[in-house]
Amino acid sequence: YYCKNSSCPGQLINQITHFVSKDALDIKDIGNKIAIKLIENNVINSPLDLFKLKLNDLSNLNLGTKSNVRLLGEKKAEKILEGIKEAKSKTLSKWLFAIGIPKLGKIGAQAIAKNHDSFESIINSQILKDILQFHSLIEKAELTNPRAKKNRDKTESEKHNLGKEFSSLVDEIDEIGKRL
Repeated sequence: YYCKNSSCPGQLINQITHFVSKDALDIKDIGNKIAIKLIENNVINSPLDLFKLKLNDLSNLNLGTKSNVRLLGEKKAEKILEGIKEAKSKTLSKWLFAIGIPKLGKIGAQAIAKNHDSFESIINSQILKDILQFHSLIEKAELTNPRAKKNRDKTESEKHNLGKEFSSLVDEIDEIGKRL
């Protein structure tokens, strides 16, 4: 099962643990338990809030319960803050993977970073625009394919028109495929 509620605390915990994982930004000493406590105590509301943490926020974080207080401590907090500081200089591919874009894995993030040098260059990337257009055209082609099961009941004239549109879409798809 997959929860689609973006404000779900469980989702946020998973986002943070993914964000700090070894394959992502590799921020040591922030595990599931610390992520849970940071969220429970309203210290952070997103993975990027980790970069706003202060020594006091972490050292006074209660890892226990209200009746059995167990503070994180200053040494551990300093270690975590050092890891957060180091994360700022991680590679673009690590950052792309860390932010948790749906369906973008480690290999895909590396491929994107190989052709781009910053987030700004990704925003205006012709490669990514081509990929988005490619997927859009594939969806349209599936709907206009005159041989598709859902188009069997169409008249010959309708199938002929669908065929023209389908052929045009296939040509566009091929052009983008060559560029990619």
